[in-house]
Amino acid sequence: MARQIIAQLTENPYSPGAKELDDHPGYFRLWLPRDYRLVWNVLEDEQIVDLLYIGPKTPELYQRLGLGRLQ
Repeated sequence: MARQIIAQLTENPYSPGAKELDDHPGYFRLWLPRDYRLVWNVLEDEQIVDLLYIGPKTPELYQRLGLGRLQ
């Protein structure tokens, strides 16, 4: 399933069901089965989808990626 979603991101990086991260424009997340997450960044000018993470959703995931909520 994850491979199919990743392949679809090449055609539409704004996947249905994806959510843009608060305080981090251009960064998106999508829930996958079994509490997994897919996190990516869309670089519009370069037409690049940068896949940052695919794996289990852990409590420190976003802080580890440098995408924690801003105070």
